[in-house]
Amino acid sequence: MDEAGNIVSSIANADPPLPIITLREQQLYKEDWLGLKELDERGGITLASCDGVHMELGRHCWEPFVRKYVGWVEDASSFRNQNEAMYIAV
Repeated sequence: MDEAGNIVSSIANADPPLPIITLREQQLYKEDWLGLKELDERGGITLASCDGVHMELGRHCWEPFVRKYVGWVEDASSFRNQNEAMYIAV
């Protein structure tokens, strides 16, 4: 496990459990460092949650969002090369 994995594991197994800090509670959001607050105020952010381990999202979680907001290619055979198809068809 890499160093980041150790940190996440330590946080996830903290005793007592550490509180979850939502996006809107974080300083980077409140001070709009990345433009997320402005985007959110325009209705441009969709928040969702899925059951599971931190950063181990199952296909059932992310696939509906990819299909809705990015698009989906059922048959990637029309792409010029396999690398292009890999990035689009997931």
